[in-house]
Amino acid sequence: SVPASASLRILGAVKAQLKVGDQVVGTALSIPFIGVLEHTSVMSVDKYFTFEEVSVGSYRTTQIPIVNTSATEELHYIVSSEEVSPACKTMGCVDIVGGQAGIIPPNSSKQLQLLFSASAAGKYEQKLWIRNIRDSFDQKRIVVQATVSLAQTKFVVFPDLESTSTSSFGKYKPIDLGLVQIQSSEGAE
Repeated sequence: SVPASASLRILGAVKAQLKVGDQVVGTALSIPFIGVLEHTSVMSVDKYFTFEEVSVGSYRTTQIPIVNTSATEELHYIVSSEEVSPACKTMGCVDIVGGQAGIIPPNSSKQLQLLFSASAAGKYEQKLWIRNIRDSFDQKRIVVQATVSLAQTKFVVFPDLESTSTSSFGKYKPIDLGLVQIQSSEGAE
């Protein structure tokens, strides 16, 4: 048992001294904790988001809602991104174009706006972190994914059937289509 005159002095993050009066009676390397640590998150956001299929050279924008589920507290947040793998860096990039930091009133939401620019074919993945500035334990990770593909161009090839030359076998004849106009049949009788 410890006398009533005992005091505990913290010397560092994991070292403490126990004194009785002026005499040091022990040094602890860790401090036992008896009690319950409670933590409640006031932030709600989806864990995964997919841009679906994006063609090389194009971009997509989207909005992801960040919800403050608290009825009384404001949510002060900031969004940061993790380093992307070297393979993903060549496929594109995600830019945060709106809502990177802010304050969300109780029972409200804000939109995080993302822009994905595709530069090479493959599977892209990046992690974003949304952190509650007032509570370091309240943080959410969003995994942003995209499948980048080459655009399929649709065209018609006409073989050169008019030539009698044997050297034109397997060649294609260029055709000038000029200006093609498509007319709607709506309203016409």
